[in-house]
Amino acid sequence: MTIILKTPDEIEKMRKSGLLAATVMQRIVGFIHPHLTTLQVDKFINSQIKSFHAKPSFIGQDGYEFSSCISINAEVVHGLPSERKIKKGDVVSIDLGVLYEGYHSDMCKTVEVGASAPGNKRFLEAGVSALNCAISQCKPGNRVGDISHSLQKIIEENGYFVVYDLVGHGIGKNLHEEPQIPCYGKVGTGPELLEGMVIAIEVMYTKTNSPLEILSDGWTFATQDKSLSAMFEHTVAITKNGCEVLTKL
Repeated sequence: MTIILKTPDEIEKMRKSGLLAATVMQRIVGFIHPHLTTLQVDKFINSQIKSFHAKPSFIGQDGYEFSSCISINAEVVHGLPSERKIKKGDVVSIDLGVLYEGYHSDMCKTVEVGASAPGNKRFLEAGVSALNCAISQCKPGNRVGDISHSLQKIIEENGYFVVYDLVGHGIGKNLHEEPQIPCYGKVGTGPELLEGMVIAIEVMYTKTNSPLEILSDGWTFATQDKSLSAMFEHTVAITKNGCEVLTKL
């Protein structure tokens, strides 16, 4: 396992990429509404990324053809954009990446569209809290297990369940690099965090302890019992004194 440390100049390029991703995410959250198709949302994301003379990170990854992954309700990750319409009350996860000046950024946000169902606000707040707690563990000398344990603890304390099948990851010139960042772990285990590491922390969790399945499209992971899921993600650089969230306005 080779972890690629980034120089200050490389992190500056990733900072620009992250800022573009965060800007596009802010715009898409304001744009999304009931009756849009997920393909229309993806095309909007594509146009916004290209307006900054950047490229969507996801296109071409293992043959992927879209600028984003848009997962609805029971879908955890990798939802394929299509002619499916978003409905009022849907819980939608928007996962996107930006390639700028040769470096990737990656982020995800889950939102309720047009209405709020009982319990969903608390469910989504748990994911935000878990991501923030995980980020607080990002400092030199800590380990990947400290990140994973902290986010798992918050999700489980709220009565929900982390996903064991999927992981966050290192990021840089490649969208997916080492190390892997699971949603579960033990304090003091895993690779040590070093200044210059850049990682994409993904909080993936579900309302019930349902196994996941891959849908017929060959990409989308969803809960078998159709229970609700969500995902929150930021790209984070490990700095001398702590960390910097690169995908935050």
